[in-house]
Amino acid sequence: LIGMAFHASAEDWSSDLPEPWRSPEAVVAGQDGHTFYVAEKNARRAAKLEGEPAAVRFRVPFLGEPTGLALSMDDRVLYVTCSRPSEGLCAVDTGTMKQLYTLPAGAGACSPVLSRDGKTIIVCNRFENSVSQIDLNTKIEIHCFPVSREPIAAALTPDGKTLAVAHHLPA
Repeated sequence: LIGMAFHASAEDWSSDLPEPWRSPEAVVAGQDGHTFYVAEKNARRAAKLEGEPAAVRFRVPFLGEPTGLALSMDDRVLYVTCSRPSEGLCAVDTGTMKQLYTLPAGAGACSPVLSRDGKTIIVCNRFENSVSQIDLNTKIEIHCFPVSREPIAAALTPDGKTLAVAHHLPA
């Protein structure tokens, strides 16, 4: 899919950027197995691909570079982390590809991870050396955990009790 998104025809993309410079940064699949979302870092947008063969159907622009994606359990909301702290976490309606809301997050927000119940989301704040937990109902950060250095990826264990965090640089 990334190769396909990376090499889509010029007619499929509305960007002034040459094809190789859109820089797919993250991809997430919908439950139907035929819908995919791609974060296009340098183009500063996310694309929705559908069908067989998959083709770009919608795009949503962001002020900052999208750095990560997470999809709600019902596939209705796409959560996008962005490089701008004021636009750190964006929620996008997957039906219309319109932004529902934007929340601030730490500098270099990336790697969003939804909790198993879908009530909170965890975001790595790469350049603040922290990980935030945000309540999606109140849209407020409920915890900010310090980590040793530049968190860039995170994953929850299947029971939701342990968060593993990867770092770019050694501590």
